[in-house]
Formats: sequence, structure tokens, C-alpha cells
Amino acid sequence: MVEAEAKQIYKQAADQLTGKMCYTIEWRDEDLPLENKEGDAMDKLVQKWIDDTQRTPTFLEHFQKPSKDEPPQLDKAPPPQKETVLVYSDRAGYCKGILDYAPEGRLSTKKVITDDPSTITAEDVKKHIGKGVDLIIFGCGLDMPATNGIQDIIEHQNAFTRLYLNILQFLAKNDSLCKKICVLTRGVFF
Repeated sequence: MVEAEAKQIYKQAADQLTGKMCYTIEWRDEDLPLENKEGDAMDKLVQKWIDDTQRTPTFLEHFQKPSKDEPPQLDKAPPPQKETVLVYSDRAGYCKGILDYAPEGRLSTKKVITDDPSTITAEDVKKHIGKGVDLIIFGCGLDMPATNGIQDIIEHQNAFTRLYLNILQFLAKNDSLCKKICVLTRGVFF
């Protein structure tokens, strides 16, 4: 989703909530940087925050002496390794967007599964994972059921839950075949 679309959706949602209860924490912007090729985008932001704490604000220059100490420096992180990624993709394109925005040179191989979750068997999962992957992105749960009918909702939830269970059962027997699993969700409240 592009930023303009997100802002439009944000404005529409905010207009609908005017005068109604809302948890303000849900609407707080979190402008974090996209990861870069070197894998240190967040480190650079944190270092900037650290550096800013060592500067005297201009309105306090007459009352506070500037610090002579150099700000502490973060240790340089090792370069990120290339990763093999297995994606159980959604139809809306969120997983595609994640892969499109992956920093250059970070993915060694990617396998995208677009099959209907109800057709993927435990044997298929075994073939998909093969000799192992670094990351599994489970995004097919983002898809909406065919209708809002109870039967369609239950069948849809059963299909992707069964697929997720098959993945977890296979990895439980072979825990060295995957380092990380990312589960994308929609409408989840804790």
C-alpha cells in the first residue's frame, strides 16, 4: 500500500471515529526507517537519538554549558546474511510488498506459494520447506473468506489454520529446518 493510500484510509477512519471512543495508542505514528542493504537503518536512527541527547538545545544555550564529552557510539553490527525465504502468500499483495521492499542483496532465494491453503497438504509443506529455509512468511491468513456467511468463514479459517498446523508439526520434528516464522495477521486484539 502506498503512503498516499494509507493516509487516505487513516483520514477516513479518523472521520468515522470522531465523537466515538478510540484507543489513541492505535493511531500513533511510528515513523521507523525501512531497512537498508547494510542492515543498520535502525542503528543509525538510534545513534542519531543518542547524539541529539548530547547537544544543548538552543533555548538553553545561555544556561547550560555544552557537553565536552563525545556521545557514546553503538558497536558496528555484523553485516546481515542473505536469507532463503518461503512465503505462503496472500491474494491482496501484502507479501509481495514485503518482498519488493526487502533490501537489495538480502534474499538469496525466495519461494512464493500462491496455492489455495485448503489444497496444501502436509506432504506439500514438506516439499516446500525441503532442506530448510531461514524464514517462513505466513501471509495467507490475511485473505478474506469468499463471503461473510458462517460456513465460508469457518471453512476459510479451517483451511489456513490446518496449513499452519502442518507447518508447525513438520518443523517440530525437524526444528533445524527453519530459523524464523513471521505470521501476518489482520484484526487481532490482545
